[in-house]
Amino acid sequence: LEEILVEHRIDQVVHFSALLSAIGEQNVTLALQVNIEGFHNIIDLCKIHELKLFCPSTIGAFGPETPKNPTPDLTLQRPKTIYGVSKVYMELLGEYYHHRYGLDFRSARFPGIISATT
Repeated sequence: LEEILVEHRIDQVVHFSALLSAIGEQNVTLALQVNIEGFHNIIDLCKIHELKLFCPSTIGAFGPETPKNPTPDLTLQRPKTIYGVSKVYMELLGEYYHHRYGLDFRSARFPGIISATT
């Protein structure tokens, strides 16, 4: 991956890779590898090569104890799935890398989307 970033002069990364709750709860070890280790690998490459990084979060980063209406930006986060736990980790590590290393890290918490066909 590092070779591709350098060779093609990539200056920003959008990282969507993650196992969602349904799969992650069936295989927590795999979810940790994909969601936590995968993000850690990407954020380190972005730090080393001074790349901008966007990684979406989710309402899954909250939990049943979180105030619902309105949900504050800074609030209790106690997710009950490995997917939610990994998103909290991503948010906090991204914030840390921004303050510690100056990494241009962005994230947005997307809502769950439900449709008649999915």
